[in-house]
Amino acid sequence: MAIAVAVDGGGSTLRVAILGADVSIKEFPGFTPGQGSFTEYLINYLGEALQGHTAISRMVVASAAQPANQAERIQMQSALHSAFGMQELWLTSDAVSAHQATIKGDGVVIAAGTGVAALAVGNKRSTVHALSGDGYLIGDEGGAFWIGQRGLNSALRSKDGRGGSELLLKRACEFFNTSPEYLADLVHQLPRPVYSIATFASIVAQAAESNDADAIAILTQGANEILLIATTAQKLCNGVDGFEIALSGGAIPPGRIFHQLVQAALQNKGMYLAQSCSSPLQGAIELAQLENPGVFASEIHQVTFKAS
Repeated sequence: MAIAVAVDGGGSTLRVAILGADVSIKEFPGFTPGQGSFTEYLINYLGEALQGHTAISRMVVASAAQPANQAERIQMQSALHSAFGMQELWLTSDAVSAHQATIKGDGVVIAAGTGVAALAVGNKRSTVHALSGDGYLIGDEGGAFWIGQRGLNSALRSKDGRGGSELLLKRACEFFNTSPEYLADLVHQLPRPVYSIATFASIVAQAAESNDADAIAILTQGANEILLIATTAQKLCNGVDGFEIALSGGAIPPGRIFHQLVQAALQNKGMYLAQSCSSPLQGAIELAQLENPGVFASEIHQVTFKAS
């Protein structure tokens, strides 16, 4: 029996859904750009997930990490086909899968996990506009790595007397199980530093909930970055009444302080969050079952392979 495969590749976790008579889901460690080849990483874990499956009708890979150019994309497509022999391959970003899962009309989905990527659809689902998603080195404002990195910076400033937060320094040393003088060196030598720094974002949020001024300032700036994505999306997509704004990913947990700050920033502009419990993996599963990509055609790289 031929199966379809849906892949959600985030910075913290890789999720693989196998769609046959039923749906089975397997999870693996996430991928950080700069830590080897993303294609080799995918082939390694997909090979583990797909043991025993030889007939694949369509594979959808929706990931935060993307090829740097067309040549890399073609190489990735060829390598995945050589490894798994799928009839059809769709490569896209996790912003597309998040949107597919969350909003069926006009609106923007802001996927905030380790990084941030957003996709807006407007003009009665006739136009698409991607925002942010530029990676942890130069973008991803408001994401977990962005928050965690700023929290660590505040901690280290406190260590050497340049201001910063004594509470964040204390919490950082507890979180990374080290002392102030070794904190910076230890973080640089972690096996998955981007993931670990992103995980520290939850500690920054806890400090904000304890009224730490630096932590509150970091989250407030992050909320304003999320607001900027939403207002820009609405403007560029001619969003009117009914233009939805939804959040996806683990960096903005509902009911916690960062979520509250984002809500307040949006409400100050007369904008409100749509409620959704869907995930990017659910969106990837839906994409794997679509007849065609519809409005997302420009955002999905499709290849149909000839039978050998």
